[in-house]
Amino acid sequence: MSDWDAQPLGELATNIGTGSTPSTAHQEFFGGIVQWFTPGDIGNAKKLVASSRTITPEALANGKVRLFEKASLLVTCIGEIGRVGILQQPSSSNQQITAIKFGDDIDENFAYYWFVANRNQLERRANLALVPILNNERLKEIVFSYPPLPEQRRIAARLDKADRLRRTRRYAAQLSDTFLQAVFVRMFGEPVTNLLHFPLEKLEDLIDPDRQITYGIVLPGDNVEGGVPYVRVVDMKEGQINSAGLRRTTRAIADSYKRSSLKPGDLLLSIRGQVGRLAIVPKNLDGANITQDTARLATTEKINVLYLMGCLDSAEMQEYMRNLIKGAAIQGINLGDVKEFMIPVPPLALQEKFARIVQQFERLRAQQREAERQAEHLFQTLLHRAFGGEG
Repeated sequence: MSDWDAQPLGELATNIGTGSTPSTAHQEFFGGIVQWFTPGDIGNAKKLVASSRTITPEALANGKVRLFEKASLLVTCIGEIGRVGILQQPSSSNQQITAIKFGDDIDENFAYYWFVANRNQLERRANLALVPILNNERLKEIVFSYPPLPEQRRIAARLDKADRLRRTRRYAAQLSDTFLQAVFVRMFGEPVTNLLHFPLEKLEDLIDPDRQITYGIVLPGDNVEGGVPYVRVVDMKEGQINSAGLRRTTRAIADSYKRSSLKPGDLLLSIRGQVGRLAIVPKNLDGANITQDTARLATTEKINVLYLMGCLDSAEMQEYMRNLIKGAAIQGINLGDVKEFMIPVPPLALQEKFARIVQQFERLRAQQREAERQAEHLFQTLLHRAFGGEG
């Protein structure tokens, strides 16, 4: 990289401009044929084809909205700084996004990966306000380094292959996430409407009476090395607990919350913040604890824990839980409401059949996660080699 050229973006780009929002008093400015990108549209794919909202040619003619050229990079510069994509057609954006158009010396695909690799540099350049902002003046000062055009294209082509691989792995995982829900509905129907007329029981009556539905530690304190691990909502994802990332509390605090101590096979349900997340406690977390944002469900022989998890994870039950959310600053559902959930209870043999499908599928999903991890690692390695971690 020592032989690469380097210039400030303000000198290298042929155009740097910020988007805007048409006046909402004029509804005729919205819903037209012109793509109008907002931050939520950027960051999931390299190519920006279609935006979630559009504007009309009248909005452009009004003079308050700019049209950016095809092959411009759109970069988020307010809030979540540094998300980037490449326009595939002339389009517009709102004021949280800045468009950058390069001349013939810079390949837009190379520039895209340069911004991905240097996102930290953009974040550091933003001001330290409550909502970070990277204005155009600071953006123009950022030094952009680049090799000759043929080398740019070679680097971009190589990164494109790795990027496609990781996105394919990610998409496969997303598709598989819907599989178990589809199997559950096929076998049992939606649990709230219960069109198959399975017997209904309160969730509280399906739980071990000696280990009732409860939440966990209110104030676990600072992270204590060698202490008792506890599970937060952020530690729960895709039905599993990220054991490696758990924080730990003192033995004294954990002992004062023995009522919420965990055993392998317990089902956890988030009841505050991101309500409705689920995870099953693995063997290595025997004796761990939870926070007040999480409820522990210790099932009895009446119901299979994997069936109960599928039930609570169904679209109908998730919507039912969302409708029970209360609170202003911190939103959540009450334990009293959780205890009153009416759960269809099919024959145990049918529940166990579903559980076997889940177990087989989880083995496949573990392979998918590993493939996704490897693809992401390959992409990040090539990105670092290409740009030398200059960000």
